[in-house]
Amino acid sequence: MIRWSSKKFKKAVDRASLVVLSIIVVVALGGGGYYFGFKAGAKTTKNIVVSGVSNLSTPSNINANFNVFWQVWDILKNDYLNAGALNNQSLVYGAVTGLTNSLNDPYTEFFQPSDSTQFNQDISGNFGGIGAEIDIKSGQLIVLAPLNNSPAAAAGLRANDAILAINGQSTQNLSLQDAVNEIRGDIGTTVTLTILRKGWNKPQDFKITRANIQVPTVDWKVIDNNILDLQLYSFNQNAEADFNNAVNSGIQDGAKGMILDLRNDPGGYLNVAVDLASELLPANTPVVIEENAQGVKQVIKTGINQSLAKMPVVVLINGGSASAAEILSGALRDNRGVLLVGEQSFGKGTVQEVFPLSDGSFIKVTIAKWLTPDGTWINGKGLKPDYVVPLTDANIAAGTDPQLAKAVELLKTEMQ
Repeated sequence: MIRWSSKKFKKAVDRASLVVLSIIVVVALGGGGYYFGFKAGAKTTKNIVVSGVSNLSTPSNINANFNVFWQVWDILKNDYLNAGALNNQSLVYGAVTGLTNSLNDPYTEFFQPSDSTQFNQDISGNFGGIGAEIDIKSGQLIVLAPLNNSPAAAAGLRANDAILAINGQSTQNLSLQDAVNEIRGDIGTTVTLTILRKGWNKPQDFKITRANIQVPTVDWKVIDNNILDLQLYSFNQNAEADFNNAVNSGIQDGAKGMILDLRNDPGGYLNVAVDLASELLPANTPVVIEENAQGVKQVIKTGINQSLAKMPVVVLINGGSASAAEILSGALRDNRGVLLVGEQSFGKGTVQEVFPLSDGSFIKVTIAKWLTPDGTWINGKGLKPDYVVPLTDANIAAGTDPQLAKAVELLKTEMQ
């Protein structure tokens, strides 16, 4: 799940500069030249001239030798075949990207200023692409969830599909950000994904036409006269308002119980998960436990809303249910005994925070792990449903939904 740094911009920049910029000796273009002498070999001493780069001092609390960095810089600027075309700022951004990639954490990423447009599109939920959330699990690029009514869904992509190649190029060692960049493109163009699904003997190619993607938030309907079937697609900034409107409309139409469908919901903002939990649980109830790098734990609890705390609820999950969707599911089960139906959830148990940097770039950093109210860390494991009900290709082709049918059965029993 993602959250923006709550600190004022200057403080965020200062902290980010301490953690990132000063480590790799980053940059404002301009300023005079700086001269660094170091021993290049056992017999040769070479003076290196670095110009067009400022903020070169290494903080006293950083115990690292940057000689190799500047040696490589010097070699590239002087001996690389196309050295004249090299851009200092691009080299620095590449170094920062390498720094974040060295963590082997797909959720810690550096975004250049030019990447901010894409990131803002992700947050607002309106962009060009195929309409699939992707992620990296155990080193493999996968489909986390195809969006409802998207080109990806229409093509038949499913949660947990492994993406082996994009337009014939292997995804091995491809970063999450680079994969997104490759899959997105101009509306009307096509992209071919090579997919391997559990149970298949060999991969298959899916040729998908890109479209304008508008991420939905909520769909709902009243079924069997008194059951609200509410599907939440994302924990975005509109989720709480859309959720409340759907619930209020459903109750007006006679709903007495709710099936909360979190299948293929990749999550979103932590505060939205807490706000929704505050409506479905009693006040001052633990929703999630955050644990930082020092092992300090913070229990985040519900507010005073509790308007739906007594409404019978059953939750649907699957392999595309992640992050905030898992937080809400775990909180409802641990605190209210709400039944989970479907398939094992994704298992994303970390929290990311976005830190803006001084030149319009920013870094998204994993700052904590989160635990369910009973103290379980689900990272890489997910939540196991109380009732495991597979949804097969045959079910989809026939238009049947055994997971929803089981949830209806259980909810009716609870409502009696």
